[in-house]
Amino acid sequence: MGTLPRSLRVLDLPRCRQFNHLLGCLPLALRELRLGAAFNQPLLHAPLPAAQGQQAAAQALCAGLAAEPLQPPPDTLVRLPETLTELHVGEAFDHPLGPLPESLTELQVGGCSGDSCFSHALGPLPAALRILDLGVCAAYNHALYGLPDTLRSVCLGHMGDQPLLHFPARLEVLALGDSFDAALPAVLPRTLRELYLGNRFNAPLTLPPGLNLLAIGDRYPHRLDLAALPLKKLYLRVGRCSCDCCFSHALGPLPAALRILDLSTCAMYNHALSSLPDTLRELRLDSDFDQPLPQLNACLEVLALGDAFDAALPAVLPRALRELHWGNGFNAPLTLPPRLKVLTIGISYTHRLDLAALSLKELRVGRSYANALPPLEVLTLSSGGYMRLNLTLGALPHSLETLDTTCFANFSSALGQLPESITCLNLGASFNQALEALPAALTELRIHNGTPWGNCSFNKPLGTVPPSLRTLDLDQCCRFNHLLGRLPRTLRKLRLGAAFNQPL
Repeated sequence: MGTLPRSLRVLDLPRCRQFNHLLGCLPLALRELRLGAAFNQPLLHAPLPAAQGQQAAAQALCAGLAAEPLQPPPDTLVRLPETLTELHVGEAFDHPLGPLPESLTELQVGGCSGDSCFSHALGPLPAALRILDLGVCAAYNHALYGLPDTLRSVCLGHMGDQPLLHFPARLEVLALGDSFDAALPAVLPRTLRELYLGNRFNAPLTLPPGLNLLAIGDRYPHRLDLAALPLKKLYLRVGRCSCDCCFSHALGPLPAALRILDLSTCAMYNHALSSLPDTLRELRLDSDFDQPLPQLNACLEVLALGDAFDAALPAVLPRALRELHWGNGFNAPLTLPPRLKVLTIGISYTHRLDLAALSLKELRVGRSYANALPPLEVLTLSSGGYMRLNLTLGALPHSLETLDTTCFANFSSALGQLPESITCLNLGASFNQALEALPAALTELRIHNGTPWGNCSFNKPLGTVPPSLRTLDLDQCCRFNHLLGRLPRTLRKLRLGAAFNQPL
């Protein structure tokens, strides 16, 4: 990177996925340092072995600022400045971190694209630390001693199973890793408002009275008294190594303030729900749930049904409903509420819906629905699981702005004449047709399989690239190796696959 400006306060490189170079001498004014997934160079807060030596080195460095420009020092002198308040390191980083600057308030290890390799004990934590996030550290399994009283949020790594004997009195967020199975202290901090239980945690628990969010791991077997809590969000969720959540107890009366009830991954949950609180805004049910629904409250905005649900829905759905998703087993006539914006039609649904009367923005439609499509902004095609089938697109609505086939794993038909209104085009893993007559207004073109990994089949010349294109993402097109032609001045993001070897 060369010499960094002495006044630099923020160095933000999280999207630099291949950057892995020594940083050199970091400016003493630096407050925030965020590094990308590939970075794996030492970050030493202590350039000299003793604390006195650390202070002397810092003073000498400050004195030398005016005399000569900073030069990249030897590896042993790369250091974190005392002024640093935020430090984020990426997935590849696996060097000791300590002692950390006393001014540090936020430490995050790992990003969002995969497990972190970090495996070193942290040692004493800075007295000012407020956020400790080890949530994606797959190799970290060390005891945390002396958590500072300033801590407000603690997220443990996936493999962390060391007992937690003491919590800061004002802790607000606690997220346990999937391997954590030790008992928690009998009394949790009264300030705790969010609690995430890992998939192995199965000890009886007394919940603090101010809890707003509770996520129950997939092995939790105990009944919980939720009615007295001010819960707003309740999730029954699966762990990272599991397919389904095992929680199977009836929930009983629901908290009066509950806003979100998410049972979407609980394959063993099939109990009738008690009356829904008037505050509920989102209700998501699991794949095996087939109980009749209680009266839906008037303010419900999101309703998602699993594949097993085949009972009739109420004749009149809540007018506030803006998202409705039903599974592959539902096939009953239905009157849709007028404010609906997002609709998922399961693969078995055959009844005609009056879609033209709605102002839908997004429609996910299964293979059995054979009726006309209304004006849309987003159309997603779904094949339902891994079934080997394909379809040919007919005439598309002239209002369509987004066409997404990534959920239709085997879609490989030619697109034909696309509406000129389309600005976003997402194509899936099997698509391998020529893209010649793209809409002139297109701003995003992505060919991917809907996950951060995997490969796509596309290997055709692009032809003329639309003049307004801002994003061209062929990162998963592992065979694509064609000249791109003239790229528009509007282009902001260009991602190319492993086989691409043409001049740019």
